[in-house]
Amino acid sequence: MKNYRTGIVGTTHLSSHISALNAAARVELVAAAARNDDERDRFQEHGISTIYSSYDDMLANANLDIVEIDTNPIQLYDMTLAAAERGIHVLGEKPIAISLTHADEMVEACDRAGIQLAIYNIRRCDPYHVHAKRLLEEGYIGDLLSMRAILRNSYPSGHSLINLGTHLFDIARFFAGEVDWLDGYVTTDGKPATPKDIQPHPGGMGPMAGDKSTTTLGFKNGVTATVEFWRAEPEYFGIELIGTKGALGLRVPESPCPLMHRSDALWSDRPEDNVWQPIELSAAELAGRGPGSWDAVYRIAVEEFVRCIESGDEHPISGVQAVKALELILGTYESHRLGARVSIPLTERRHPLEVWLEQ
Repeated sequence: MKNYRTGIVGTTHLSSHISALNAAARVELVAAAARNDDERDRFQEHGISTIYSSYDDMLANANLDIVEIDTNPIQLYDMTLAAAERGIHVLGEKPIAISLTHADEMVEACDRAGIQLAIYNIRRCDPYHVHAKRLLEEGYIGDLLSMRAILRNSYPSGHSLINLGTHLFDIARFFAGEVDWLDGYVTTDGKPATPKDIQPHPGGMGPMAGDKSTTTLGFKNGVTATVEFWRAEPEYFGIELIGTKGALGLRVPESPCPLMHRSDALWSDRPEDNVWQPIELSAAELAGRGPGSWDAVYRIAVEEFVRCIESGDEHPISGVQAVKALELILGTYESHRLGARVSIPLTERRHPLEVWLEQ
């Protein structure tokens, strides 16, 4: 069976990514592209001996089947198009792009080249999230009515929206399917955000605005969800699924268990109905994934990537899914900019904050 020669560029979550690539069956990590001496040193510390001075040199000379791109989305865009020209499959860090214009181009270029594009929205490959979806489909909490996803940390919501917000919106779609409409509201210091609040993201992820935001989603199946970003501490990241017969919760910190259940969605006069109970997975289901550790989930995603290369199936974390998550992030800004609910898919594919600044 074929082994897949793989190269890497960028150092985001480097230890986890290299651990996953080295652990994945039939994947050979053979090269890296270092953009500076610090990156070269870090790659060497992780045992990579063949290091190119540029991404283009690596693509031209390393005879790669797969390239993993762990950079900011501007560089991810350029590098993905270059890899597509050479027929090299692409694994990339989230978010897929800054604008939907760029994201659409990336997916189209990879489709034309007949290569796989996957973006690390890895909760679709996480055993706990996969198990929760299976429970949902089996009616464990009855019919799904609504969801509430929250990211709370010390960063302004604009920073979190484009970064970890990718995961929250993707998780919501993972459980409830396609979104029909969206209503977004962004505030700065308790007041509606204006063009004066727009600033560049410090991590090279495009324009951002606001220190708090709330997005209401309406799904095509009638389910609704709120996705909230709070600038507050302590840190919290998670989603609750509320059904007619109870609720499921997935959260970070993952204590006492990443996946929890209670038999009443809100409050019951029976005390036992109000208590969150852990849902444990078998060792086989976990596939090496322990609470608080995501390296095994990255490995699962990489091994699934190899399977999809050979089968032609769409990867659970495909570029197509990543575009739809980005659309909900940018849709939050677009709805706020217009002061109105917007339909999904968005007709405006440029970044809404850039459009706002041009007006």
